[in-house]
Amino acid sequence: MVQSNDKTTIIDENSEKVSEKEMNKPIPKMDLRVQKTYKLLTTALMDMLKTTHFEYITVRKLCEKAMVRPATFYKHFADKYELFTFLVKEVQEQSREKAKNKTAKEKNYYIELINETLTFLEDNKAMVNGIVHSGALSILIDLLSEQIEFGVNQEFKEDKKNGMEMPGDTRIMASIFTGSLIYLCKWWVLSDWVICKEDLIKECIKICKI
Repeated sequence: MVQSNDKTTIIDENSEKVSEKEMNKPIPKMDLRVQKTYKLLTTALMDMLKTTHFEYITVRKLCEKAMVRPATFYKHFADKYELFTFLVKEVQEQSREKAKNKTAKEKNYYIELINETLTFLEDNKAMVNGIVHSGALSILIDLLSEQIEFGVNQEFKEDKKNGMEMPGDTRIMASIFTGSLIYLCKWWVLSDWVICKEDLIKECIKICKI
């Protein structure tokens, strides 16, 4: 199990994860001081993942790297898994903001999500390797999948609300889309980036059009 005092660094894959309620709540509005704290912690996590597998990263070491007191960390996050979830949400929000700036002709949330996800992986190869080759990979994939699935389901429901005909239940569609994206990413990384990002996106676009 993961202990809040970080005395245990090897993660039991049956450890309790962030609850669904915690996963799905929106990013809170923050004052500048809190924004700075979150930025320091997420940057520290990303930097540490370039050289350290996730299961060996402790809150104490994270705080030392970010120059943030542990008490401050626990004021905002229950554990490092919740910080990881926040990082995923932040990347999603950035992707949505970029999509808002596109014209209706250019805008396609699902293609954009694939593009942004693959771009993020390519731009952060060292960090991604720290996750993929981690003993905590299955837990991290679950957290990542749940968060992406929630966001995609919201987009499907919004499309349906705006009159777009859906071929099936939005929850099932979101689950299929997310599972495909997650395991595509896993395959791409474990195959040592065997195909360039641009060609991979082209193939995804062909499939999405179907």
